[in-house]
Amino acid sequence: MTPKQFENKLLQWLPFFVVALIFGYLSYFSQDSYGGGDDLHHYRISRYAFQNPSFFFDLWGKPVFTFLSAPFSQFGYNGTRFYNLMAALLTVFFTWKLVSSKGMKNAWMIVPFIFFAPVYASMIPSAMTEITGSMFLALALMLYFRKQFLLAAIIISFLPFARIEGLFILPLFGLMFLIRKQWTAIPFLLTGVLVYTVIGGFFSGDFLWLLHKFPYSSKSAGIYGSGSLLYYIDRSKLIWGIPLTLLFIVGLLKLIFDFAKTKFSKANQLLDDFVLIFLPILVIVSFHSITWFLGSGALALDRFMAMVVPPFVVLSLSGYNFFEKHITFGKKWAAVSFKIIILVFVVRTTFLMYQLPVPISAEKDAISQACKYILDNKLDDRMIYYYDPNVFFILDIDPTDDSRIREAIPDFLNPGNEMIHGSILFWDSHFSPGQGNLPLERILENENFKSLGVFKPSPDSGERESNYMVYLFEFN
Repeated sequence: MTPKQFENKLLQWLPFFVVALIFGYLSYFSQDSYGGGDDLHHYRISRYAFQNPSFFFDLWGKPVFTFLSAPFSQFGYNGTRFYNLMAALLTVFFTWKLVSSKGMKNAWMIVPFIFFAPVYASMIPSAMTEITGSMFLALALMLYFRKQFLLAAIIISFLPFARIEGLFILPLFGLMFLIRKQWTAIPFLLTGVLVYTVIGGFFSGDFLWLLHKFPYSSKSAGIYGSGSLLYYIDRSKLIWGIPLTLLFIVGLLKLIFDFAKTKFSKANQLLDDFVLIFLPILVIVSFHSITWFLGSGALALDRFMAMVVPPFVVLSLSGYNFFEKHITFGKKWAAVSFKIIILVFVVRTTFLMYQLPVPISAEKDAISQACKYILDNKLDDRMIYYYDPNVFFILDIDPTDDSRIREAIPDFLNPGNEMIHGSILFWDSHFSPGQGNLPLERILENENFKSLGVFKPSPDSGERESNYMVYLFEFN
């Protein structure tokens, strides 16, 4: 390799090193995450999967995420965050290779476009599963556009085990395999289902476990409610950011225009872009929008869109290239200036939409104070009952060890019934009266519960929720 080739190679990889350092710093110094309680439950499943092998087949926890992240999670929560950072870097690499194989200019800009898509940046310092879903989608797309159809079918077959919405993307690949007459690839779309059916069947003794253990149903509709059909469109600024959204719209219009004006032979090639780049975005946005609108048992959460960030930014890059071609008139200085302006807006948008590193939330701050009281007074050897998952996380106790810690008291109608004497109860004003059906008055009126203290968020916590509090009780 000549010095010039080495220099070019170094410059090619420089964006990866820069974002790896930036998000390594942001992840390490984040005191919380934007995943809420789900974040800690995913961490719990991943962290204790080796002690509880059934966790590897927990469909809510996403088996593929658990399998890949579990080795990293043995090093604690930052280990899981490190896994997510590695998965994000791989996602960017696969997407970069995808656009390169398509002959798109400025392929390196995929790196900042993905990492600084606001919703994507917010998910990296967490134990959430969306980054893994995006990695599998990006890899499958890269393989497909490089005409490695069989491998693409195998990879995309595992997407539903990383993100359940992958079930709606699978048929799009099946459609393109049919159109491209890739008959041998079609059966391999069942690889993921067959692998997990067999392995999970032998483990549990139930070869229909995928049906019997499916964690989602309409029963939760009354809990989550419903809302606007345009929820995700209205929140484009928070999800994609205005700069990437505008570039996406231009890229999409260019795709539609090219598809309409070209002859059938070339339009046939553009069909791949329409079905596998644009339609996954449309399908995921439509699915979650309709589910939320109908109140079918799922919250509307911005993070659901993180999985389709790779195809989204492919179209954003197409829009960028269109602008660069028609605005800079082939002038190098103009092209460089335009790149800098766009990248400044893209990066700035992320930090305007989200606080990074993630500050501690009001709830976690109050729980942390209560946990510190427990540790300072050497009460962590008592049986602990809790509702907020931050408790087991901060105390670093295996939540599956019911000889030390249990989620919820045995009888919420009769507090104290079947509880262990000398045990500690963490009552919080969010989870306890909500999911736990345990109002504070029911504990305060019971003379067997002794109050050990009340903890409120400190004034400098990330959220100013002055009405949030945590009560510690000792049961005698």
